[in-house]
Amino acid sequence: MPAVSVGEIVDFVGGQFQGDRERRVTGVAALGEAREEQLSFLSNRKYAPQLAETKAGAILVPQNLTGDDERWIRVDDPYFAFARIMTRWFSARPMPKGISPEASIASSAKLGTNVAVGPF
Repeated sequence: MPAVSVGEIVDFVGGQFQGDRERRVTGVAALGEAREEQLSFLSNRKYAPQLAETKAGAILVPQNLTGDDERWIRVDDPYFAFARIMTRWFSARPMPKGISPEASIASSAKLGTNVAVGPF
């Protein structure tokens, strides 16, 4: 996973943030499971009590949430912002390996070493 500055995230989602823009996050997690180097979000207010206990290094919260925390990134829609961030930085998919049994490969084809061929 890449290390992304909170400042980059804030700029990307158009959020408001008062903390350390140089802080780095390397992944995402739920509020109750997040560590200092991870980003989390609060979309459903029934989980608001977890804000006091979370170890998350940065947290996407609604603009109108009462209170203040230097880790909060205030946005209009935390769920949507989180989805955008996931897609941009943290959606690494494992590279396929080998040749799919459903692949159609010409008998005259020459394949290199360590190639991946999907089904076609």
